[in-house]
Amino acid sequence: MPPQGNGANGVTITETNFHGGVAIGGLGDAKEEAIDPYVKFTTSTVPNQSTLANSGLPFAFFFSPLINSETAGTEVKAPSVLRRAPVRCTNCGAFVNMYCKVDKDTGNWGCVFCEQENSTGARDYHNDQNSLELVEGVVDWQPHITTADRGFVSVGETSAPACAPVLYAIDETLDEDEMKELVESLLVAIKCLPTTTPVGLLTYGSSVSVYDLSQVGIPTADVVSGTKPPSAAALRPLLYGSGAYLAPVHVCLPILEMVVRSLRPYASPDVPGPDRARCLGPALEVGLALLRGAGAAAG
Repeated sequence: MPPQGNGANGVTITETNFHGGVAIGGLGDAKEEAIDPYVKFTTSTVPNQSTLANSGLPFAFFFSPLINSETAGTEVKAPSVLRRAPVRCTNCGAFVNMYCKVDKDTGNWGCVFCEQENSTGARDYHNDQNSLELVEGVVDWQPHITTADRGFVSVGETSAPACAPVLYAIDETLDEDEMKELVESLLVAIKCLPTTTPVGLLTYGSSVSVYDLSQVGIPTADVVSGTKPPSAAALRPLLYGSGAYLAPVHVCLPILEMVVRSLRPYASPDVPGPDRARCLGPALEVGLALLRGAGAAAG
């Protein structure tokens, strides 16, 4: 008998296999067969905010969108692709999903996260093929962006959808087996990106290294101190310099793959993981500055 979480303090989740399949209940109608190999939780229950605050224990989940059948221990079907803008809660922004209570006649639905009542108008929820987000645990939203649909992503007057930039932030303190798996996954993920997607890569440990994707041959990076938040002076070369820190995949793929393959595990494996220097805060600030700069340049 698999262990059951206590629904009194959150959403009950039943662990169904070691590799991360979970069945979630307590969200509207029970979904006893909702086996999801893409998600693995650290606990058997999704705690509410008060429980999380009082327990002192961290809660997290692992989302593996590129999981394969061998890793999952079962056959994994690719997510259905929905080429339309997702329906979202007007209060918290959550997507409508299979755990929401939906009135298929009126299109009204209750958000499972904040309990806000929402309306989707005359959308046909009686046809499962037209509302796969209500019957499948994972779907791939790929809306066709047009100038008339600026509520989801704002793009210029163009015949092709704009691709949001992707910036990978890599922890330099990983052990050898973890880094090996990460490198393999990154190489697969990069090739899955649309060729026009602006992409970049930075690493963080005791400092932040932002790789210049315009340099062919030997990977080069600009280094930002990790001991304090980056100053405007430290960010200026990244935003206004001659380097290409975000470049379309079709332009920078060879050098980006070279950078990924050059990643190495932590130099002192005997040092416990929690004691290794990780300047995640400065790395996120540098990454956000690059993304904001790319957005400003795109108009």
